[in-house]
Amino acid sequence: MVNVLWNSEMAALGYVLLMLINILGSRAACPDEDPGLENWSNSATWTSGVPVEGADVIINKKVALDVSPGVDLGSVTIATGGQLVFLPDRELILRTKYIHIKGGRMDIGSEDCLYKGKAKIQLLGTADEIYTVPGFGRKFIGVDASGTLEIHGERKLPWTKLSTPVRKLANDEFLSRDVVTQDMDTHGLMVNSYNPVTGISDRPRGEFKIGVAHQRAIERETQRFIDYTNDVPTGNVIMLAVRKFIIDRENAFDRSRFYDAVELLGYGKITNTSKIRDLVFYDSFAMIVVKGDPTKTVEGFEPYKAEGIHQKSTATLLSDDQRMKFYTESYTRSLGFGKSTATFEVTYTNRSIPILEVSDEVISWHTGDKVFITSTDYDWRQIEVGTLLRCDSCTKNQIRIDLTPRFNHFAAITKNVDMRAEVGLLSRNIVIEGDMAKGDDQLGGHIKVLHGFKNFHIEGAELHRMGQSLELGNYPIHWHMCEDVDDMDIYPTPTYARQNSIHDSYARCITVHATHGATVDDNVCFNSIGHGYFLEEGGEKRIVFRGNLGVGQIAGNLVSTDIRPTTFWITNPLTTMENNVAAGGDGFGIWYVFPLEPIGTSKGKGYMGVGEASHTAITWFYNNVVHSNKLVGLKLDDTMDENGTRISNNMYEPWNDPLDELSGNKKVEIIKLTAYKNRYFNAMVRGFIEIIDSSIADSAQGLQMLRWRTGGQKVTNTVILGDSENFGEPSPGSHRSLPMAGTMSESIPRKGLIFGMGPMIAKNIWFDGFANTADAEAGAIGFQPLNGMLSSPDNVLDGIGFGFNDGSEGNRIYQDANPEDYRDGNKVERLYDASGSVTSVPGASIVRATPFQMTPNCAERKNWKMAVCKEHFAQMFVKLERDDSATMLRTDNVVKNRHSSDHIGQAVFNVVTGGTYSYLLKFDKILPKHSIVLRAANMAVDGGFVLGVCVPKDLVFRGGVRKPAPSRLTEVTGVADVESGDGSNYYFDREVGVIFVKFVYDGGSSLTTIVGLMRLETKNRSDLDCVSAFTAKYGATKEVFGQSPLQLPTEMVSSSREPPNNVGAGPTRA
Repeated sequence: MVNVLWNSEMAALGYVLLMLINILGSRAACPDEDPGLENWSNSATWTSGVPVEGADVIINKKVALDVSPGVDLGSVTIATGGQLVFLPDRELILRTKYIHIKGGRMDIGSEDCLYKGKAKIQLLGTADEIYTVPGFGRKFIGVDASGTLEIHGERKLPWTKLSTPVRKLANDEFLSRDVVTQDMDTHGLMVNSYNPVTGISDRPRGEFKIGVAHQRAIERETQRFIDYTNDVPTGNVIMLAVRKFIIDRENAFDRSRFYDAVELLGYGKITNTSKIRDLVFYDSFAMIVVKGDPTKTVEGFEPYKAEGIHQKSTATLLSDDQRMKFYTESYTRSLGFGKSTATFEVTYTNRSIPILEVSDEVISWHTGDKVFITSTDYDWRQIEVGTLLRCDSCTKNQIRIDLTPRFNHFAAITKNVDMRAEVGLLSRNIVIEGDMAKGDDQLGGHIKVLHGFKNFHIEGAELHRMGQSLELGNYPIHWHMCEDVDDMDIYPTPTYARQNSIHDSYARCITVHATHGATVDDNVCFNSIGHGYFLEEGGEKRIVFRGNLGVGQIAGNLVSTDIRPTTFWITNPLTTMENNVAAGGDGFGIWYVFPLEPIGTSKGKGYMGVGEASHTAITWFYNNVVHSNKLVGLKLDDTMDENGTRISNNMYEPWNDPLDELSGNKKVEIIKLTAYKNRYFNAMVRGFIEIIDSSIADSAQGLQMLRWRTGGQKVTNTVILGDSENFGEPSPGSHRSLPMAGTMSESIPRKGLIFGMGPMIAKNIWFDGFANTADAEAGAIGFQPLNGMLSSPDNVLDGIGFGFNDGSEGNRIYQDANPEDYRDGNKVERLYDASGSVTSVPGASIVRATPFQMTPNCAERKNWKMAVCKEHFAQMFVKLERDDSATMLRTDNVVKNRHSSDHIGQAVFNVVTGGTYSYLLKFDKILPKHSIVLRAANMAVDGGFVLGVCVPKDLVFRGGVRKPAPSRLTEVTGVADVESGDGSNYYFDREVGVIFVKFVYDGGSSLTTIVGLMRLETKNRSDLDCVSAFTAKYGATKEVFGQSPLQLPTEMVSSSREPPNNVGAGPTRA
């Protein structure tokens, strides 16, 4: 049946006049005050009477939804000239398969006239229904070209911070507690009876295997249930919970007598309305009954199944005197060897209904609202959900919450790291939800906006069971290929999604696809499959994420990267990220991952050129928080191929002009990042980036800076903690939670700031909490393990502070052991302590304590596994044939002091400058075919060194040096002439087969000297081992004069027990 609105013969003229009124701005601020509205309930509004069950409704004039239709509609289409307005100050429910705004408009309040009633839209349909609306699919609210959707719920504070800690209940704080676990090897309906005055169980637990696949057994278990409950005294509290299942897999047997018995117990009569009748295999269900008083019966059933396998339903009842709380929980899990539970608890309300203080005024939150408290530990699943109860004594910053705390929730700013839990609000007065009539098939509802829409604004709405995991393109809120929505000539009122609550979503929370300029502010994304806030194809520019909270993103399979679900998935650098929180999920918190060019439908549209994203600076990153993520908090690395598959190394090198390599590098600033309790890494970033005013704490690896080409990374004014005062839930054998507990990497060393290739400058950093523990070693400053690339000689430490005494209370530096086959990048690691704040020796170098690098001016620091040297080290790079390696020997002891390097196509060595030491280089297999290129980086202005190179005795070559401009090397008659020269000479000892050259500062700003031996000619490229001839003529050892052993303090004391006030991110919210 199709219901079509009657159009008068003046409709066309009326529509034109309406448009003129809109243009002149005289539309009523409150849409319900428009005098032209006709009520839905009035049969005269419709050509065929008020729409009936299954009707496909077409609206082409102004209609006011004044009552709930009371029927399930087939669809609602709002055509050009049509308008549907939800009237306020009432409760309205609209149930339909879809709403198609096809040139018309739908209004639930307005920006200047927020909706004051309670409105609910339930989108109907199951996965086995076959129909599709072009551009939208199934089960949707769709805004087509020229359409308008205005949803404006009450303004409620979306989330705040916890100010008083929540302490989990100890076992002795329960009056009664019974948990049925997999170890008990029972399933079905679990039932307990309690004295209403004492809260003590008065009989053994009843267990009824209603889920057996045998009719006679079902009847027998039903009779046992009836006998058990009949025997319970009137007035007792009876709690029921399903463990595993009470329905067989095919639901092939009659359980009507059992359902009748449950309803008679709970309601005193057979109602045929209990949710227990709707259960399917592995559905959870909870119920509390006061026997003889049906007004107090509480049922709990939540159809949403996280990951398709986890489901939890709860029920709560307070005693008449409000002194005790009765709580039951049914948790079912369809995988994992039956890890389902049924829980029964009785507690005193002063502990299980605590009054909590929060950082903001929450006068917009009301009794009955659902809220959650995020985890402040490594496991984001320590999140807890509760219901607000009336609290006459509460201040504007306090709430009373029905919550039996299972976990501790931290509520402090410790050492300038804000680790206060977030408290998020789920409830809104406008609800849009997917109706799950046939269980949890993951076909939720969705809202989609198409190109050419007129207006789209959604705020203050609760979106529940939205999104569709079965196919791409159907998300709770979705701008779909709308292009430039910040073009004020086309959209004078910019589109936004703000202050919404999106929870229990089957696919994402908010998606921006091929759309530029949308604003996403102050939303809550709680429990979603796949990425949460999602920029889809890499072409989405000028998107603003501000003040959003996300938590609980679990793995999905819509795109390949959904296996690492990310709260904020950012695929374009032209994005503003400010004041957001990623409070935990199964993957990453914030992930910047730029494709080489936009992918999918955005490819070739000119949104971004090939490689443009990797050379474009991030617009703005300020005061964002990432915590409790299973993998990484903040990741700025990796790219994607045209299929959306992740590829490592984003090659991120921003330029002033992203299309002009010669325009110069442009630094990206990450300001006020707070990252804590992310399991593997708190932050991992690659590119020309500075981390400023940030706070990092509690992770296996704190902050790692990865280089592409530019280097020049910096970390300034930042606090980095290893183990903080936030102890979390103790891991086995420990007094605190450990990041890698229970994993194969349990003993991985914990490091704060990790140096990789570099060069990187760390300035004004304060460290604390890096003591070795029983499970792992630790150090405030460490190095990238298995670094097979290079390690810059220009890594600088300056103004570093520590809150612990080195040695007795922790380790300032940590390095792994030094096996002979360690990677080249690790062998040449070097830190320069500019101010002496780390080593107590200004200008000292921190290097590995190998004989090749150690001198009398060095002292080994045992707990660091490193040495401190009052020496200047340059780094020598030697070009090799691809499969070759090279060995360098220090001539004060050519037997002992040697170093081998086999980096692909290049060998690298740390060498001491100043003239005290000289070196001998040997190619291990074969001479380079055309030229020997020797490059010394990080040369000292006032120092140099002499290098001998083993070559074939018959070698013919031409020598050159860059000093600072290229010039020819001049041959001299002895090595002494080279040693006393200015680096422009060479000596070829043909008897030994060695060429001597001298490296000195070349006068340029790069501190790099290059010597080349070119146009090589020889009859034997393998005649390279001159070591024996060299030692025979020049000696195997050479005495070194003028050095005295370096002495380090036995214990390096803390610089301050608290960080300076101006270091770190500090409070992330007032």
